[in-house]
Amino acid sequence: MRSNGSVIGRLNIPAASGTGSGMWFNTDMYVAQDENIWPTITPTPSITPTYTPTSTVTPTYTPTVTPTLTVTPTNTPTYTPTYTPTLTPSVTFTPTNTPTSTPPVVPVNYLVVAGGGGGSHGTSGVTYGGGGGGGGVQSGSSTLAIGTTYTITVGTGGAGSSTNATNGTAGNSSIFNSITAGGGSGGGANPGTGGSSGSPQNNSGGSQSSITGGGGGGAGGAGGTGTATGGVGTTNSITGTSTYYAGGGGGSDDFHSFSGGLGGGGNGGLQNVAPTNGTNGLGGGGGSTRNENPSPAGSGGSGVVIISSTRTAASTTGSPTVTTSGSNIIYTFTGSGSITF
Repeated sequence: MRSNGSVIGRLNIPAASGTGSGMWFNTDMYVAQDENIWPTITPTPSITPTYTPTSTVTPTYTPTVTPTLTVTPTNTPTYTPTYTPTLTPSVTFTPTNTPTSTPPVVPVNYLVVAGGGGGSHGTSGVTYGGGGGGGGVQSGSSTLAIGTTYTITVGTGGAGSSTNATNGTAGNSSIFNSITAGGGSGGGANPGTGGSSGSPQNNSGGSQSSITGGGGGGAGGAGGTGTATGGVGTTNSITGTSTYYAGGGGGSDDFHSFSGGLGGGGNGGLQNVAPTNGTNGLGGGGGSTRNENPSPAGSGGSGVVIISSTRTAASTTGSPTVTTSGSNIIYTFTGSGSITF
């Protein structure tokens, strides 16, 4: 407890030793100080320890783990398909029409007649010559592509012989769109056999009989023997009129000038009567003659190509004759040319 601000403690009675302990009052303190008995306190020094800590570090370690993942599959599935479908189409499509770029066509009828063969001069004192064969004939129908040009060749007739014992010359072929008619053969001089007609008919000429030369074969029949008329030609109505073509040339002897076959065949000659030529445009064979006749034997007639169509041609060359028959337009070529629809 305090008394007048002194320190609480027990009552101190000054000792003779000059020191006192216990509780002191303020008056005691003053007296003690005066008498020099106030205790001198030698303080016990406060020790401040010197501490050098030895640190123990327990690191906080957070490991960085990079895991290595090894996957061992517990089951490797093996896939075995249980069904392999086989596709069997139920519909098979077979096209019934494959379109092409075939250009439009026009139907036509045609007649192709080759040139007739020339007649021959007989051999002096032995024979009279044979007549020339008529040209071959082709006819039928075809289709021509529109815009395409088709070449036409008209065969000329073969020349008649101008000297004794000389055969006549064969006629030339006529051609249209790869359709060919062959020329008639020339008449023979020794022996005096008539020439055969051109292909495809190839009718034979008449044989020599005594000193009489045979008639040339026509497209419709063989030439005569003895009575040495020319073989008959063949008829065709492409122009609207039935007409004979490619008759054989007539043979000859001392007393007769045998006539040529129907279809332009030339007549045979006598000593002072000249034989006649086959008719141009009909392909007839030329007439023959005896050796004393100063005139040459008859030449074969040229052939013809005729095309008939209900369509008018876009162009032609060779100057064909154009006629009509009903709804048909008819192009008659007596010389080579071309036609385009």
